[in-house]
Amino acid sequence: MWATGCMLGEFFLNEPLIQGSSELDQIRLIFELLGTPKEKIWPGLRELDVSKFMLQFRECKESTLREKLGHTTTEEGLDLLQKMLLYDPCTRITAEKALLHPYFQESPKAITPYMMPKFPSRRSIQSKGKKRDISAISKVPQRVGKRQAV
Repeated sequence: MWATGCMLGEFFLNEPLIQGSSELDQIRLIFELLGTPKEKIWPGLRELDVSKFMLQFRECKESTLREKLGHTTTEEGLDLLQKMLLYDPCTRITAEKALLHPYFQESPKAITPYMMPKFPSRRSIQSKGKKRDISAISKVPQRVGKRQAV
């Protein structure tokens, strides 16, 4: 669900939500966006033995998700995204629950595939028009050794 949340955030922003230039930069950007993880919001974090690793990063107290994305979606969209991007995988929203989230009931409502507009395929457009005359296409030079033959 974490990856789905990243894609949803990208959908809202029209650009990658978290685009680090390296693994460490990616982690730094995650902390800046969501706040530095703590035992309070991620029970069992201490057991992961990442304390020495965490010293490399400055502490980010609060999530800036609302600041970064609040203008791009509704409150329900932001709520769903926050639930997808929880640090603790045990409290992160499941796919089943995400599909039932109120965000998906907001206007405009989703429609079934058969209600989607239909566009003609290239093949049907080409078959309705003139057939392509392949002989009109100039011959493409082929390489023979160091010289070109036509």
